[in-house]
Amino acid sequence: MRIFIILLLIISANCMAASIDVVVSGQRFDGIHRMQNGDFLATTADLGQVIRFDSQGNQSELLNGGNYFFGVTEDSEGNIYATDGGTRDIIKISLNGQQEVLTTSINAPTSITEAPDGTLYVGSRLGGVYQLSKTGNADLLINDNLAEIVSGSVFDNDGNYYFGNSRTAEIFRYTSNGDVSLFASLPINAPGFRLGQLVFIDGYIYAPGTADNRIYRISMDGDIKIAVGQGATGDAGDFQLNGPAGVTGGNQPGEIYVTNYNSGVINRIQLDALSDRAITQPAGLSGLWYDPALDGEGYNIIYTTSGLLVYFYGYNDQGERLWLVSDLYTGELNFGETVNLSFVELTGGTFAVPASPANNTSVWGSLEITFDDCRTALFKIDGTDGIKNSQAVKLADISGVLCE
Repeated sequence: MRIFIILLLIISANCMAASIDVVVSGQRFDGIHRMQNGDFLATTADLGQVIRFDSQGNQSELLNGGNYFFGVTEDSEGNIYATDGGTRDIIKISLNGQQEVLTTSINAPTSITEAPDGTLYVGSRLGGVYQLSKTGNADLLINDNLAEIVSGSVFDNDGNYYFGNSRTAEIFRYTSNGDVSLFASLPINAPGFRLGQLVFIDGYIYAPGTADNRIYRISMDGDIKIAVGQGATGDAGDFQLNGPAGVTGGNQPGEIYVTNYNSGVINRIQLDALSDRAITQPAGLSGLWYDPALDGEGYNIIYTTSGLLVYFYGYNDQGERLWLVSDLYTGELNFGETVNLSFVELTGGTFAVPASPANNTSVWGSLEITFDDCRTALFKIDGTDGIKNSQAVKLADISGVLCE
């Protein structure tokens, strides 16, 4: 395959393995929020507390004596707000530590988040979303069967508001012009409180499946992936959560913090640094790939606006040359996620002049590709001559086309 080299560009990419550890333990935690300074806020259910802790697990108590704190957030000015679903209190803690009950007019408040205009959006466990001013005036904003049990809510970078219905495991989008539409329907069939709070991180919404012990990641197109728990790719598929209720971003790329209501712990999870991101320039995957341990054969990847196409140049078990071509893949491409293709073999052509094209096409097998990063990938071929696994590297690029 080295005879095909036209241009070789060396690009390094660090790939951090997924990991999980316990940061705080001992209480039934519910809501969680990352503060502007990198510390974290968490609410407790049974003890009616709001605690503050750092990435090392050092913690202090901010509120005590509540009934059942659900949501907690920090506004752009550094004030902290917590919702008590048992007493209907929404409590504000100012920068100087002064505490006040901002309002008691919202029944069973749950999620709370700051809107781009500085107001607060509050969900209710008994239905509805309210707009709350910093002076305590609450107005009902959304009141229909879509918002019957609002468990979590968040804004994206464009000012759209998203809220989750925990009974149906559906997430809805509310735009600035007042339109409400279904954004995503999560495949959670287990009974109980299905959906926890929401968080927006790096262009994705993360949602805890409280009833099925997973963390879901939803793209802005509504595409649903499992980020943590059974069905996730890599090590994160083996991580055991126990009633995840809240999730927030961490201080490192690909890092999230998750509250587990049932086990009473807060987990810090480092997702695979690249498997959690879409391949934003998939055309940069185009070029020649080969396994250094299997010199003399390799792959040619071509990505255009139509999709991804793969050629394989190698040999069959009889030592004869084998040329395979895949079908066209048009789906989303993400680091760490497997692309499934079919392989066909073309035969019957000649080298004569004028050349005769291949006139026989037969299905040969399948191909799975998992891109670790822009320059390494696992190719698995399963077909007529058996199974071949290749830990391939990028050998040559197309000039001017880079992968991100």
